[in-house]
Amino acid sequence: MSALFKYLWNEVSQENKEKTRKLIERYITLKFEKFYIPKEGAFSYYPNGEHATIDGANEYRTFEKIGALSGEKQKKLWGDPKDSIIDLGTLKVSDLKKSNFDLILNSKFVNSIRIYKTAPDFDNLTSGVFAVAYSKKTSVLDVMDIIPKLRHWYNTTNQSMGNWTSKEDGIQELESIKIEKVPVYENGILVESIKEILKNIGKLVVVGFDMLQMPRYEIVYELEK
Repeated sequence: MSALFKYLWNEVSQENKEKTRKLIERYITLKFEKFYIPKEGAFSYYPNGEHATIDGANEYRTFEKIGALSGEKQKKLWGDPKDSIIDLGTLKVSDLKKSNFDLILNSKFVNSIRIYKTAPDFDNLTSGVFAVAYSKKTSVLDVMDIIPKLRHWYNTTNQSMGNWTSKEDGIQELESIKIEKVPVYENGILVESIKEILKNIGKLVVVGFDMLQMPRYEIVYELEK
C-alpha cells in the first residue's frame, strides 16, 4: 500500500482509484471484524485471536497510510474534502430531538459522525471534535475512537516486544498523533448531552465520515431563538 501511494498513485486513473478505495474499505472492515479485540481496544496479529498483540496493535499505521491522520496526506491521496463534501445546510431547532440527526445518520456511506462546537478545520478534521457517534452498528471505528483505545492498550499491556516492533515504539508513535479522547456514543446520539451544549453555544456542526475517515456530509444545527 505504501509503495502504491508513494510511487504510482499520481499515474493511477480515477476509475482505478475508486477500485482501490473499495479494496481498502474491505481490508479495513476485515481487520476490525477478524483481528480487533473490542474488550481490549486493540488488534491481534492473527485472525480471531484471543488477545491483542504488539505486532497486531500497530494496525493504526494503516490509517496513517491512507491519510486518515493527516489532512495534507488525505488531500493528496483523495482530493480536497471541501470539494466533495455534501452540504446538508442548516437546520434550525427549538428543541433538539434524536430524529433531527436522521438526515445525516442515514446518509449513504456514513459510518461515523463527529460533532464540532465550531466550523471544522478541513486541514485537520481530528481537531475541535466534541464527540463521536455511529450511524449504525458497525465494526469499523472512527480514528477519534480507536486511537485513544490503542494508546491506552499500549500503556497498560504487559507485553514489551513483538516480532517486528516494540511497546515503546507504539507508545511513542501514538503519542505523536494529536488526537484527544472524546465522548463516544456507540448506541446512537446521546441527545440530552448534545442538547445542553447547543443550548449554551447556539450552534453545532456535525460531519459524517466514511470508513476511510473521509468527510462525506456536513450539517449545521442552530438553536432557534
